Amino acid sequence: MSTQQTPASARLEGPATAEHASVVRRFVASLGQIAGLPPDLTEDLKLAASELFGDFVASEGNTVVTATTTANDLTVRFEGPGLIDGKTVGFAVVEALFHDVSVSDGVISLRIPLSA
Repeated sequence: MSTQQTPASARLEGPATAEHASVVRRFVASLGQIAGLPPDLTEDLKLAASELFGDFVASEGNTVVTATTTANDLTVRFEGPGLIDGKTVGFAVVEALFHDVSVSDGVISLRIPLSA
């Protein structure tokens, strides 16, 4: 039997610039791998990050990506400039990829159940 250790939380903060998009994709891919997500779900998480980060790049400022894990799920939060109510193309893609997505106070949260 093997046990999967997952981090309690992780945070990435930086400028919302095109040059930093690959850093955000690598960050969320690492989170997915550490949490034990299947490769296809990790790819979906990277696509979601790319779409949301693209929305943030269109506005200027900083972006913050945070993640928390429990034994049951991985929650990833995206916060960036120009996001008020989630009415962006990137948000529409995220909603199509994940079932548990919410927007509150300019923060998009998505919860991904972890398999037992």
